[in-house]
This record gives sequence, C-alpha cells and structure tokens, in this order.
Amino acid sequence: MLEGKSDEEKEKLQNERKENEVKLKDLYLLCHSNLAQVLLKQKNYDNAKEHCEKALEINPNHTKTVWRLAQVYKEINQFDNSLKYLTDAKKTANPSELKGILKEISDCIKLQKEQSERDKKTWTGIFKDGGKGLYEGVEPGKPELWKCPYCGQEMEEIQRARHMIKMHDPSSKKEDKNFPDFPDKINI
Repeated sequence: MLEGKSDEEKEKLQNERKENEVKLKDLYLLCHSNLAQVLLKQKNYDNAKEHCEKALEINPNHTKTVWRLAQVYKEINQFDNSLKYLTDAKKTANPSELKGILKEISDCIKLQKEQSERDKKTWTGIFKDGGKGLYEGVEPGKPELWKCPYCGQEMEEIQRARHMIKMHDPSSKKEDKNFPDFPDKINI
C-alpha cells in the first residue's frame, strides 16, 4: 500500500493511522463505559463491572469509568473496593464531577458503617454456649418421604437408590416371574 509513495506521503499515512487508532481506542472506551452505565441502571452489576474493567484496560485513569466501577462495588456491598475506586476517581475528577464523587464517598462510608453494625448484631455471641446461638429459633427439618412403587414401603428420599438396588435388583427378575418391570433410570 505504501509502495510507490513518497516519503512525505508515507509519513502522512502513518500519522493518520496513529490518529485513527487513538480515536478508535477512545471510541471503545466510551462504548464500554456507557454500556457499563446502562447495565448499572438495569442492576446488572456483573456485566457492568466487566465493561468497566474493559474500559479501564484502555485507559485506567478514565474518571467516569472508575466512578462507575465504584458504584458497582457499592451496590454489591463491597464498600472497601468502592471507596478505593472513589478515591482514585477523586484524584482525576474535574470540578463538575468532584461534588458527585464526594457525595458518593460519604454515602459509601455511611452504608459501610450500617453494614458493620448489622454484622456486629448478627454475629455477636454466636459462639457462646457451644454455638447454640447459631440454631436459636430454628426448627430441625423433616426429611422427604418416598414411597416405593414396587413394594409400597415408605422411606426417606435419601434411601431410595439403596432400596431400589438392594430390594429390586433387575437380576432377581429371572427368579421371580411376578416381579414388576425395573425402570431403566432411577431419579435421585
């Protein structure tokens, strides 16, 4: 493509190519960042995080993307990560973004304290008295019962496979002509 071109033309084409590559990277950055914002609004946090990370691979200092990633972490209650990214975003923010970021930091610290208080109430004293606090107010579960279609015996669901193999083995069909058909598959 560059054959037969003068040195000036070659240099001009190479400069255009570099400019286009920069524009294309910026376009990818904006697409990933904006898509992350849409996914954040839709409460699709995993995909929003993924697109923020893709955008940050292109430009790790893009303030809006860093801020959006912090919002994702805040929404999934990972407040330490959120504060880390908000602090990073604050360093590169322009004045119009700074107010929103500072408010977000304040909200995140408040939510982190509330979560800490809830955790403290939940886990305080849980291992006292041999861990009885773990099961306080919890009724033990009752096992599901299953009735064998061949012999009518009732048993816990967990014993079903053993019963079918031990009591209704297909090899015993040859000996007992009145034995019902053995199923090909046993749903466990």
